[in-house]
Amino acid sequence: MSPLLEKQNQKISNILEATLQVMDEFGFEGSSMALIAEKSNVAAGTIYRYFKNKEDLLNALYKETLTNLVQNLNFLAIEG
Repeated sequence: MSPLLEKQNQKISNILEATLQVMDEFGFEGSSMALIAEKSNVAAGTIYRYFKNKEDLLNALYKETLTNLVQNLNFLAIEG
């Protein structure tokens, strides 16, 4: 993987983690892209480079969380 792609993936990961933390603290309605940007140490415009809006960001977080859950369950089934 190229260094640029790794950096982009890390930014997206940081944004998703920050989204989880901000939404846990403030809920969907109380969360703003500005808060998420601040928590993830990126400019608000950077978030819009990867996600259309807050709903798109939440959907991406949901998909990543679900994917991680399925991978962990598969690992446990194999190890079990």
